[in-house]
Parts: sequence; C-alpha cells; structure tokens
Amino acid sequence: MLTNLLNSTASLVFKRNLSKMTRGRTLPNVVSELNKFAPLNLAEKWDNVGLLIEPYKARQIRNILLTNDLTENVMQEAVDTGTDLIVSYHPPIFAPLKRITQNNWKERIVSICLAEGIALYSPHTAWDAVPGGVNDWLASALPCVDLQPITVRTFCETMRGKVFILYIY
Repeated sequence: MLTNLLNSTASLVFKRNLSKMTRGRTLPNVVSELNKFAPLNLAEKWDNVGLLIEPYKARQIRNILLTNDLTENVMQEAVDTGTDLIVSYHPPIFAPLKRITQNNWKERIVSICLAEGIALYSPHTAWDAVPGGVNDWLASALPCVDLQPITVRTFCETMRGKVFILYIY
C-alpha cells in the first residue's frame, strides 16, 4: 500500500512539472530528447529499453507520468489523469509476450496502453550508466572519492577469487 502511495504521489508531481516542458511536442520529439539524455546503447544488452509501446494514432505529448514501476494502480492513474506518455524506469516487458489478453497484469497494462493511446518508454540501465544518472546519484550518498564506471563483466572478473563463490558469470 505504501509503495502504491509513493508511486502515485511521485508520478503526479513529476507529471505536473514535465507537462509544462512538453506542451505541443510529438512522441518522436520527446523520445529523441530522452535518448539524447541517456543513449540506449549505454543500456545493458539484456535490458529492454526505449519506446516499448507506440500508439497507433500519433498525438501531442502534453502529460508525462514518471514512475519507478508500472503497476496496475499506476496505469489506472495514467488513464485517470489523461497521460500521453508513461516513463517507467523499470520495463514492465522483458520476455516476449505471446498474446495480449486480460490474464495477467503485464498483458493488461499493454492492452490498456494500446486502447487508451498511451505510449510507454523505459530507460532502465541506460539511465543507470549515463554520467550524472542514477548510479552517480546513488554514489553521491556515499563517502566515495574515486568513482569509475564498471561493467558487470569487469565486476565479475575482479571479484572472481576474492569471494567464496565458485562461479561468477
């Protein structure tokens, strides 16, 4: 319940602030700006980032809703507030969907986005990796002096033999 309240409150605050900056902009314009901030090639290869749902009919982007995780409650908030674009930090779609039915929450979210003409964009690890992004923000809370980017592969190679784990992939 607290998570839903936090997601709901945060998304409304950001939506109100962003809507002034995006009045009269098209989806390709807004996506281009998001990609300029954090190019998608910065994302991990396994991640599903970028424009995940593009409505059939083009429309102006006037309201953007930001959320950490796109839940059904947040999706309903997007519908209720006339959102044109949802930016969900974590992508709700990872594995390919074989069908779009009402049988599970991920399929219901996709179905609602399509029916309501709401676009969905997810930046995830691209926002983690960009200079000044999520990882830098998190590191700023720690007493770090020498911050350097590291890939998962480099981390695993560095940690192999230093921890009591036989296999690190």
